[in-house]
Amino acid sequence: RGWKDLGTILKYSLPVPGDNPNTVVIESKKPLIIRKVPDRYSSFKELPDEYAGKSWLGIPLIFRESVIGLLTFDKNEENFFSSKHAELGTVFASHVAVALHNSRIFEQIKARAMTDPLTGAKNRRAFFDFAIQEDKIYKRYGTVFSLIMIDIDFFKKINDKYGHQTGDKVLKDLVSLIKDELRDSDIICRYGGEEFIILLPASDENAAYDIVERIRKNVEKNLKAGESNSRITISTGCADRQGTDIHTIDSLISMADKALYHAKESGRNRSVRYSKLLS
Repeated sequence: RGWKDLGTILKYSLPVPGDNPNTVVIESKKPLIIRKVPDRYSSFKELPDEYAGKSWLGIPLIFRESVIGLLTFDKNEENFFSSKHAELGTVFASHVAVALHNSRIFEQIKARAMTDPLTGAKNRRAFFDFAIQEDKIYKRYGTVFSLIMIDIDFFKKINDKYGHQTGDKVLKDLVSLIKDELRDSDIICRYGGEEFIILLPASDENAAYDIVERIRKNVEKNLKAGESNSRITISTGCADRQGTDIHTIDSLISMADKALYHAKESGRNRSVRYSKLLS
């Protein structure tokens, strides 16, 4: 807060531990006042004069006796900060530390609420949150997106033959293989049991088909049931959000699901585009 150009500050980093005042504050867990920073720490001389700061005050953010952050004040004037500033800053920092801790806990709880605990994929609830947002973008800008439905072939037989622990490992390994083929913007969710759904922003059905074919071939080649040599295969269906005949996310899911059903009925271990069912 207060910098003329945040970009300069945000690109600048000081290692901890290291020869800098941040390290002193974090290790001592006490406020630190420096009357003339550039003379004491040469690393500060690398910054432009207006950012180097002549006076510096650092205060640890402490929650339950642990340092969880650092609050710093800079003044382009020598000998500015006093013990009174440190006392007031410490009171303020105590409130910041609690707020920061609560914020982190909230984000962790939110992340857990949206994540399948077994596979690490997003859960069904999270999928609909992401899909609804993507649908809003589509309706406003016309940016196409697509869905892929994936089902593990004969998964019940895997559980029956090798046990549920092996089945769980297959699910986790499958998600790992799928993520290897996805972009950062793509979302994979565990839709239910051994069924997964992938949301691909800014991708039409043909692009989705290319991606899922790579996934299918990679799974067929590399995914096994436990220590056995039993190969695992998947069936997939894909559809995209285009045209005026799709009114809801549920209808798009239904289209991808019909393509998946056709893939399974046609012999499994294959990918089907919804549009091909209409031609």
